[in-house]
Amino acid sequence: MNGEQEGDVMLRGADAAKCSHGFTLQRVVQQHFRGCGLACVAMATGGVVTYDEVAHRARERGWLGEIISVGCTNRRLRLLLRDFGIESEPPVALTNWSRIDASLAIVVTAWPKCPALHYMVYERIRVDDRCADRLLDPLQRMPTGVRWDVTKVLPVTVIRLL
Repeated sequence: MNGEQEGDVMLRGADAAKCSHGFTLQRVVQQHFRGCGLACVAMATGGVVTYDEVAHRARERGWLGEIISVGCTNRRLRLLLRDFGIESEPPVALTNWSRIDASLAIVVTAWPKCPALHYMVYERIRVDDRCADRLLDPLQRMPTGVRWDVTKVLPVTVIRLL
């Protein structure tokens, strides 16, 4: 990553103006084992929409059963985002965190030695006069749900939110 490590926060000095997307995100915990995509859609609305409302919309579209049993596809996630007024770019393969050129995105991640993929919300925020990258993780077992050290998980795909 371009930047320096300060504690477990990755800071970026350049373009601090690009750090903010205009509101602070709050973590939403997934209510189903494979509900990380649903939770990320709710987080991306900035608290306007709840997890239950996203799940209800997925049920209306006939997808909820499949989503909670095998997970959400990128296509369905983007359609759910659009249902709640959020436009997004098509998914792009990602091999390293420094290639994210966005202040807000949904990222498909993987852990070393684990075949499962997992959606998280990537957010670049202002810390003093610099940028910090963080991930909001919807997993229930994460105490705070905030990962400041993004290098501990592997990025696979990024869906940039507009």
